[in-house]
Amino acid sequence: MKKCKNCAKDYEVGIKDFCSDECFKEDIEKRVKVATENDVSHTRKISRDYP
Repeated sequence: MKKCKNCAKDYEVGIKDFCSDECFKEDIEKRVKVATENDVSHTRKISRDYP
């Protein structure tokens, strides 16, 4: 069995390294947030967290 990178559940069938679409999407959202967290470029201004 494999272990999901997001929720750590054991699974047999799923998306590469993830047990479900939901876990896959959550992981992408986390990585995008981390990547843009300290971004001072123009992409920072289009983020939802921009003041």
